[in-house]
Amino acid sequence: VGRRAYVYRLEPKFQAQYIMNCWHCGTELIWGNDHDIEEESEEYAMLTILSCPMCEALVEVYLPKKHFEE
Repeated sequence: VGRRAYVYRLEPKFQAQYIMNCWHCGTELIWGNDHDIEEESEEYAMLTILSCPMCEALVEVYLPKKHFEE
């Protein structure tokens, strides 16, 4: 099964928030990868994995499908 590559434009209220810090230690998180989960989830289209280089926490961010609707 092929995966789709997404190119999308974030809503203006989200555009300034590209940097995320670790909830536990405050260190800037490192982007790992994005996964297309549109077929596996009814609500979400993409899963982004972030990690903390300091405390090794792992963060999963789910992007709702509504961001891809026209």
